[in-house]
Amino acid sequence: MAIPLKYRKSGETSVISYNYTDISTGTGVVKFYGFSSKELTTDSLRLSTEALNTNLLTETATQTSSDFTLSGTYNFDLTVFQLPQRIKGTALCVIPWAISAVATGTASGYIIVSLVRVSGGVETVIGTATTETLAGSDSAIEYQLTTIAVALTQTHLKKGDTLRLKLESMLKKTAATTAIMYIVHDPTEVEEGIITKANFKGLQLIAYVPFRVDL
Repeated sequence: MAIPLKYRKSGETSVISYNYTDISTGTGVVKFYGFSSKELTTDSLRLSTEALNTNLLTETATQTSSDFTLSGTYNFDLTVFQLPQRIKGTALCVIPWAISAVATGTASGYIIVSLVRVSGGVETVIGTATTETLAGSDSAIEYQLTTIAVALTQTHLKKGDTLRLKLESMLKKTAATTAIMYIVHDPTEVEEGIITKANFKGLQLIAYVPFRVDL
């Protein structure tokens, strides 16, 4: 009697390079850097597994309202997936940022951090979290290097989908003319003006994203 042959089915664990694996959760973690590139006159925010040079060092949001108001949305996109993958677990995002103000007074702000699947131009939020609130002034810029955990819904990414790190700047002023938030994203950590490692304790915007693996 002939013995039937069994073939391994291909799945979401096809070729992907992990920075490290977590046996307890069955995930492999990939480290993505946020940076910007420029095509002609258009600046684009991107994610890469390589620490590439960035065109712009920071994104700057401003606000003149005395109530917390969405003051900037920054979408860092990965190139589209060529093979299906499945995201599972908790992402860790490292964000260098600061709060300042114009004229006498103070400003406060926080960041809404989301991981998003983009499929056919449609966004699906996989997980979201909110940073602590910082307060700064014209005479005392408040610098912060935040590491935030983002719990993710287990999500299938098919060929042609992309992954997005979305940062939403929430700002308000108190007496000051204008509230200001800086979000730094420099994989190579080039220092310029107030953008120094001494101030921010690090200049890399990083997302550690877990993918399901078969161990």
